Amino acid sequence: MVTVPDDRQLIRDAKNGDIPSFETLVRRHHRTLYRFALGITHGDEQEAADILQEGLVKAFLNIGRFEERSSFSSWLWRIIRNEFLDRLRRERIETVPLEEGEGPAGGAPQDTPESDLVNEERRRALLRLVAALPEKYSEIVILVELMELSYEDAADYLGIPVGSVRSRLSRARERLTGLVEKNMELFGADPRHTG
Repeated sequence: MVTVPDDRQLIRDAKNGDIPSFETLVRRHHRTLYRFALGITHGDEQEAADILQEGLVKAFLNIGRFEERSSFSSWLWRIIRNEFLDRLRRERIETVPLEEGEGPAGGAPQDTPESDLVNEERRRALLRLVAALPEKYSEIVILVELMELSYEDAADYLGIPVGSVRSRLSRARERLTGLVEKNMELFGADPRHTG
């Protein structure tokens, strides 16, 4: 009977330059990681695949730095998350703001290319604000709000109690609300309607 090596053995082999061991590790965690990438990109399959691929390349190049203080999947998760946040920061520099009045002029929402563009800009603006939160808050928003994990699954993933997930999410929402209120111009909202 062939014994299947556990993650620790595969990690040791990968650190010694064994590419098949790294590939085996990636295959074991690929579905969860892709689901995570898909969650943080709001279902954009191409962007999720790009982020995942870039993250895995960085993981392979830096496997020697993995100190095994967390699980391998958590380490990969952080690399992919950082790749996503790096892209958002680059987009913040490259994004050209919409001209005033380009969005729909009120009334019922219209499914037009223009409104789709406005909604996409608002989504990206919100993701940039999530990225601006401290790590412990941004990761909880990503897991619970974007990936729609249960509190229990998020707690298991982060290795923290469920109560900590609840309290972090509450604080994260408070901070995010404050950031949104300070940056209403990013959402094309009329400041008179902010409380």
